[in-house]
Amino acid sequence: MNITAVATLEVETGPVNITLKLLPNQVILVNRSFKLTCSVAEDVYPLPDVELRRNGTLVQSVKGITNVYTVVNASQIDEGTYSCVAINRVNATMSHSQTVTVEASAVIGSFCDRDSTGVQRICTGQREEILCKASGDPQPDVMISGKRSSSLSLNAAVIILDPAALTDNGTYTCTANNTHATVKETCPVDSGDPPNPLGKDQTIAVTEGDPVTLLCSRSGVPLGKLRWFEGSVERTDLENQEMVNFIAAVEKNGRMWCNVSNRCGWETRMFDITVTVDATLLPTVQCLNSYSCSSYGGCSVHLPYQHIVTVSAEARSFPDISTVVLQNQTQQEIGRSTIPIAGPPDDAYRVQLQFNVSEVGNYTFHTEDANASLIIAVTADHAIVSATSSPAVLTASAPSQGIMCVARSYPCQPEIVWKQANMIMSGINSRSVDVDGANLVSSVLTVSQCNGLGRYRCELVASPESRSIDVEAEPMFVNDSVGLTFDVSEDGNVVLDCRSTGCPAVSVSWNGTGASVPTGGQDYVTLSPVQPKDSGQYVCEARNKHGVIMRTFTINVKDITNSSKMAVGDVNLPEGVTVDLFCDARGYPSASAIVWTDSQGARKHGRNSSVVTNDGSYLTHSVLSVNHTGTYSVLLLVPAKKSRYKL
Repeated sequence: MNITAVATLEVETGPVNITLKLLPNQVILVNRSFKLTCSVAEDVYPLPDVELRRNGTLVQSVKGITNVYTVVNASQIDEGTYSCVAINRVNATMSHSQTVTVEASAVIGSFCDRDSTGVQRICTGQREEILCKASGDPQPDVMISGKRSSSLSLNAAVIILDPAALTDNGTYTCTANNTHATVKETCPVDSGDPPNPLGKDQTIAVTEGDPVTLLCSRSGVPLGKLRWFEGSVERTDLENQEMVNFIAAVEKNGRMWCNVSNRCGWETRMFDITVTVDATLLPTVQCLNSYSCSSYGGCSVHLPYQHIVTVSAEARSFPDISTVVLQNQTQQEIGRSTIPIAGPPDDAYRVQLQFNVSEVGNYTFHTEDANASLIIAVTADHAIVSATSSPAVLTASAPSQGIMCVARSYPCQPEIVWKQANMIMSGINSRSVDVDGANLVSSVLTVSQCNGLGRYRCELVASPESRSIDVEAEPMFVNDSVGLTFDVSEDGNVVLDCRSTGCPAVSVSWNGTGASVPTGGQDYVTLSPVQPKDSGQYVCEARNKHGVIMRTFTINVKDITNSSKMAVGDVNLPEGVTVDLFCDARGYPSASAIVWTDSQGARKHGRNSSVVTNDGSYLTHSVLSVNHTGTYSVLLLVPAKKSRYKL
């Protein structure tokens, strides 16, 4: 039996040749890229681990024959000595080393102490620096050039201006240079100058009302801002005003100061102001300032009728406190005051004096040092103070009365005129002096029934004042001698007179027992012709709001003779026929009685009836029926007579 054996033989080899390549070169600029490549010969088994090390520290390991390491943005941490190591089971092999240096181009980090506009501001007379700092690898040489220049130095250069001058302004250039780059940067430098001194502080003493001028000048480069202050309060309305003018007042007492400043410095000037107020007196009442009868231009107040009025004044002064004295019309002192009243702390002292007076005249206020005085004239209202109550009523017992107006004034003399319907009337005037010294005038106008009723007006001359008085009257008959009883025959005339006057106008009414009582408010009535029915009493009444008057008239119409109408004569009476005989009789004030008789004187009974006629008399109608021949008579029976008729 043949046996065949197959064996696999693996030959292992260790890495014997490894190389390291660096691109682009050993010196790398910051932020640039470089590449390192580790390569092993291909006849290596098993495949090795290819490691890239920096300064002995593993950076990157790849299994295979190639390891590529790329740095994109080189920095200082990428500097060092790089080497490659290939390792498998057989052995390990290290390549040669490569040193990588990372350098930087020259860069200017800062140049000048710039403001927000990119300019360095310097001030004359001060120590100023113009500084430029740069960086790079290798370190750059730095230098500043301009109106002044710096020395060449590494990394930084400086120009020291001590002191700075206005001529140092301009454009300066910083240059930084190393093996990799040369860079430049410019910086504008602006020179400034602080404000000039404003002058010595000043003390100003003035009297209230004097003009004051304060001066502060703007200066400096750039031109300084000028600000004014009163105490600690800034007067923004005065900004940049080099001259301030005002009129001295108490509230200006104290310190006012100015300040001029720019970026290089400031200056201040103080003004200590003292304002003096000479004592003055001013009224503290509402002045009327004029009279209706004079051109007085001072202060005046009115004293109301039977009242009091307050006069008051105020003395104002500073820094002294005044004493105020009040004198009456006879220069007698009636009041004084030295106590200042409360007021603003920066105001002048104010002393006020008030006094109640009840008499007219001139009252004098003055300060005790007599430097100021004031007269307040107490006047009386130019006015009507009383008048007769309206309405004034005339009566039958007093048909004439006086109506009166009283006017008051001071210093004027009041004048009163009377008017009715714009017609001027004369009154009786009398003058006197009131208890408070004012001038009085009383005017009385007599009015009566005969000079008209209505509205009277008393007017105060040179014044809109007036009073109206209505004069009225109770009813009164015009004619007091009229007849009140009338005995009149029928068909006669009667006049009833009820005419009357009064204010307001009277109204007339009638009543009574007669048949013809008037209607419609007539005050003069004629009854014609009168009839018996008109007999009786007639009463008239005349009235207004002040009263009523009455008259009673009596009318008697005399009896009239009775009359009759009848058929008189012979009547032919056929046998066996009855005939009616009639008789009519009229009478007043009572009906007539009719009696029939035959030829033997025997009474016959007739049929009688009576009616009242339109004129108020009575008509009697009598009928007698007969059927025998003969003579018949009619007898009328009346109170005064008898009438006989034959039929």
